[in-house]
Amino acid sequence: MVTVLAAALMLQSDPEFVVVGHSPVFHQTRNEMAYIGGSGSHAAYIRDLSSGKDTLMMRMQNRNLHAFGWDHSGEDYLAAMSVPEVPPRDFLLQDVVETKKTEDFDDWGELYRFKKDESRKSESGELEAGTLLAEYHHGTDGYSLGPEGMIVVWDLRGPWSPFGSKYLGETSIIDTKNDRVQVDVPAGQMHFSADGALIFICLDGGAGLVSSKTRKQRTLIKKFEGVTHGAISQDGKKLAYVIREMEDEELKSRKVYVIDPAANEKKVVLNAPELLISDLTFSADGKHLYYVVFDPSEKKPVEKIYRIAL
Repeated sequence: MVTVLAAALMLQSDPEFVVVGHSPVFHQTRNEMAYIGGSGSHAAYIRDLSSGKDTLMMRMQNRNLHAFGWDHSGEDYLAAMSVPEVPPRDFLLQDVVETKKTEDFDDWGELYRFKKDESRKSESGELEAGTLLAEYHHGTDGYSLGPEGMIVVWDLRGPWSPFGSKYLGETSIIDTKNDRVQVDVPAGQMHFSADGALIFICLDGGAGLVSSKTRKQRTLIKKFEGVTHGAISQDGKKLAYVIREMEDEELKSRKVYVIDPAANEKKVVLNAPELLISDLTFSADGKHLYYVVFDPSEKKPVEKIYRIAL
């Protein structure tokens, strides 16, 4: 049975929770949410969801933050950000060099790890501390923590990494335990359950579920069906995705589905063709689905984080 709720009603389903920001990430055990806040992308915050208190964790002067959150320990932090200067020409992708579109050079980024007590200041664009894990080309949609120290970053396209001179595809797996980068992974978003047993992959407009142990694959949505973003709950019992439905080359609807893969049941929790929806994330307990909305019809549109009770 599919249940459809109007966008206006859904946006008012939790009127006490609206945050100006994007890229929400949840701590696995504490009731905390990290996010990139404000009308720009220069500051990272952690919100105590019990008290509603925000703590500024990082502010950049000459960089944009793409994502911020915790690493596997739950104590140290990961931050994906733009670089203050264009990399040397030797680092540029061949297709970018050939087109000579210098405006494309703005989206270089770096993934850093910061120890809990390390400085996260940047007065001139240079960081005072932190460990560089990877450098990439184009902005990243986010990251996911896999098993055994694995970090998956989406949209890594740069040909360089600190673990060797290898080409990083649109999606790369950074193996921090063995200091290497695995590049033979499909492009798209890869979301891990907390134990790393399940991987929810959104690729080429479709989506599927993969067992990391057996590599058994289950197709949930066929390719080119309009899937744009996805999420998996920490226990792996719920999946969510955004799907864009077209008709005669025009946008017909933009819906958010939540799936119970074990029962093979799904429901529509949001139907909002007029809104741009991204950054789906389940709360640590799986009781809420958080999502980011950008409404281009607003006079001064900004990204806002909403949540849905499931």
